[in-house]
Amino acid sequence: MRHDQRLSSPHGSNRICANAVLAGAAAAPWPVGSAAVKEIYNAAGTRVGYAVYVKARAGTDGANWYWFEEVAPGTILPTPDPVEADGTVADGFGDRGNPRAVCVGCHATGMDYAFTPRP
Repeated sequence: MRHDQRLSSPHGSNRICANAVLAGAAAAPWPVGSAAVKEIYNAAGTRVGYAVYVKARAGTDGANWYWFEEVAPGTILPTPDPVEADGTVADGFGDRGNPRAVCVGCHATGMDYAFTPRP
């Protein structure tokens, strides 16, 4: 089910789908292999992109997660996050570059960097 973004998220209206590892975990720290895909929608309700996060290494640091976000080229995000000409916002681990600057900062909430959908 699509819902409004959390806090000051740049994602706007979105829908998050977690894998069984993340959805089945009781609480942070999330196990290695936890992953989710976020569908990103514009104000008109059209899907304009995706964001993905995967916990690839043990630990509770944002650098242990792989982050990817891509929107349709030309999409204007509600925050000043950088968007490449091809629509890429972030691609890599959270220890450097846009994944650290864009993804880790928002997801650093004491929840081991993942917002999880709960029934």
